Amino acid sequence: MSGEFDFERLVELCRRTHEETRRSAARAIDRRLVVRNWLFGWYIVEYEQSGADRAEYGVRLLDRMSDRLRETGIRGTSTTRLKLYRQFYRQRGSIGPTLSDQFQYSRSASLPQVVDRLQGEFPLGWSHYVTLLSVTDPEARRFYEIEAVENGWSVRELKRQLDSSLYQRLALSRDKHIAAVLSDVDELIGSLESLIAKKRAISQAAMQELLTGRTRLPGFGGEWERTRLGDHLRFLRHGTNSRSDLTPHGPVKYLHYGDIHTSTGVYLDPNAGSMPTLTTERSNLLDRLDDGDLVFVDASEDIGGVGKSVEVKGICGQHVVSGLHTIAVRFNKSVLADGFKAYLQFVPEFGRHLRRLAAGTKVYATNRAHVASAELPLPPLPEQRAIATVLSDMDAEIAALDHRLDKTRAIKQGMMQQLLTGSIRLPIPDDHMEDDDSHDG
Repeated sequence: MSGEFDFERLVELCRRTHEETRRSAARAIDRRLVVRNWLFGWYIVEYEQSGADRAEYGVRLLDRMSDRLRETGIRGTSTTRLKLYRQFYRQRGSIGPTLSDQFQYSRSASLPQVVDRLQGEFPLGWSHYVTLLSVTDPEARRFYEIEAVENGWSVRELKRQLDSSLYQRLALSRDKHIAAVLSDVDELIGSLESLIAKKRAISQAAMQELLTGRTRLPGFGGEWERTRLGDHLRFLRHGTNSRSDLTPHGPVKYLHYGDIHTSTGVYLDPNAGSMPTLTTERSNLLDRLDDGDLVFVDASEDIGGVGKSVEVKGICGQHVVSGLHTIAVRFNKSVLADGFKAYLQFVPEFGRHLRRLAAGTKVYATNRAHVASAELPLPPLPEQRAIATVLSDMDAEIAALDHRLDKTRAIKQGMMQQLLTGSIRLPIPDDHMEDDDSHDG
């Protein structure tokens, strides 16, 4: 020992050691008492549910049980206390079912193991748990138990925190913090939506200018040549198969008109997503699509969908055919450049031509003759490619923003589910808790 070790220090060390070990023993006994009381509650509930002679005792079970236990000299077994033990078990019964395989009423040899195991479930003393019986919300009760253990709250301090509604005040602060976090995400979503709308408007304006020749890209000039499309195309044989004829894993991919209507892009890449398929036998007489082919829908329920189309790219040796209600066209590549054909549907004069000829009342129909009869001013191939590059870059930027928006919305949904259910908790900033200094224990 360091320092002067005299008689007075000897006595003081012995006194302090005695007090500490006595307190430790008292704490250990108190925790064992908690286990005992929980087990008493478990026995009572089990007996009330399945005791062989339970009907004999009925509503006076606890009175009769109290009398018998007192006769054996067991303290703390009044009827009121037994009701308390039963309530304690019912509140904390979730740890009980796993014990049934280890301990039965007549197998007292395994009781020490059960007691030792249960003691780890109850870190507080019995008076703490009696105080917590008044807390009906399991989440709140668990919160106060954890805080009492971590901060070393006495029973008096625990009661003070309960009276001050600490849990409810923290929950309110947390909810405000959650609302603030979700508000930040909403702000990001709103800014993305505004940015996408702005980019779409710019793209629409660019198409109006570039596809009509009102605005020319640097390095290009001169008049555009009017061209009749029917002089420079070949129509491809398409299928007439309904959805019921299609399979998910056949050898030939099948482009259905509904997939064109729902497409958000102007290109069809067979590798980019799943497509329905046909068997080889069903597709033998159909032309295979190739890069640069343009596939129109031949029917639309609204006038705005007339002329909707996709340009095929990325075939890479795959077998792909166009299907029901489509018009597949292979243009002369010396007249219409790959990439530019995807934007043909947005050429104002072409759109007006198809809408003027569209027939029908409930459904607007387009046919091969409508496409072939269109006569349009077309820029030279180099300018077509340059226009296609500009417009596709804009589309790619918008698609990336759309993806980011979808991802942000998904993140918000996940945050809401986890934060509002308590699966994860946000830290509460100090400025939210400036009035909660009592929480420090």
